[in-house]
Amino acid sequence: MTTVPSIGGTNPEAMLDKMIAQQERMFALEVKKDTHKMEHDFQMGTSKDMGSAAQKS
Repeated sequence: MTTVPSIGGTNPEAMLDKMIAQQERMFALEVKKDTHKMEHDFQMGTSKDMGSAAQKS
């Protein structure tokens, strides 16, 4: 049975686990970014509506 030589002396399973963890962190950051953008857009819309209402009165 042949074994696959490891790159840099690291276990391939450990490398895969690190890659998966990195992808999970990136996904979490993307979700957080999208959530903040939606909140920002909502607040800007509310501010715009309040400004328009203030100008009308």
